[in-house]
Amino acid sequence: MSLQVLPPMTYKKALLLINSKSRQGEKLGPEILKASRSLGLEVIHLPTDPCDFAKRIEEYQDRVDLVMVAGGDGSQNASLPGLLKTKLPLLTIPLGTSNNLARNLAISLDPFEAMKLVQTGSVKTIDLGSVNDQPFFAVAGMGISIHVNQTVPSKLKRKIGKLAYVATAIKVFAKYRPFHAVIERSGEKPSVVRTLQISVCNGRHFGSGLMVDGKATVSDGVLHLFSVEVKKWHNLLSAIYAVHTGKHGKTGPTLILEGKDFTITTRTKHRIDVDGEISTQTPAHFKVLPQSLKIFVPPQTDQVVP
Repeated sequence: MSLQVLPPMTYKKALLLINSKSRQGEKLGPEILKASRSLGLEVIHLPTDPCDFAKRIEEYQDRVDLVMVAGGDGSQNASLPGLLKTKLPLLTIPLGTSNNLARNLAISLDPFEAMKLVQTGSVKTIDLGSVNDQPFFAVAGMGISIHVNQTVPSKLKRKIGKLAYVATAIKVFAKYRPFHAVIERSGEKPSVVRTLQISVCNGRHFGSGLMVDGKATVSDGVLHLFSVEVKKWHNLLSAIYAVHTGKHGKTGPTLILEGKDFTITTRTKHRIDVDGEISTQTPAHFKVLPQSLKIFVPPQTDQVVP
């Protein structure tokens, strides 16, 4: 299924929400505000903590015709309840480390280039995912990734980027114990796994530019599940190659499933990271929310490009 194109219109009034706590938010905030006004927009800018993004969107819905959110995937996710309720279109300004929402839509990771989409892009509708009734843009996961995200050194991230996550994952792997899970989906036999990581993705990208499936898009009407079943350290290298390329062999250490819904149960409760923020736990019910959100995308974007 291709992205649904909405009729063109002129956008004049924007609500700008900036997460000053994001990697570049505090540094670039004033420049982003200036640049947004240079695009000919009447801008309402509110210094707001991401936990209040949705509330601010609802408060100002009658005074604006689009919402601009500057921050990482967690900040974009914080805006979702407000966007879904008001039906306002989103212009995402990527300021985070992973920026999977932007990657999935081939939006420039340069925040100032991304902002130009209000003039050069088009508004289309995309799918969302949901876990335990919490919507997400890109990914919700459990397992080793939570431990990696909590232990990866900030200095290392700034120095070598996403390779910092790979280095930390190898280090954490030596101490992390796999967990048992049962994965159910409608009309299919349950999968019983002993895994290090389960991620459920909307679109192809998760982590920091990793890929669950090279063919996945945010408009294909399904979610894509990825489970890492690594027994020895050399299997971890195979798994790392698979998620960097989006190519998962049938006999490799990764299990790939797709479906409109999944239910995951575990022997003990496991926390779930939703677009970068830990906000729920197992048991978990996942489902796709087809064609749910309006968002600015680059010209001629139909399917997600590599």
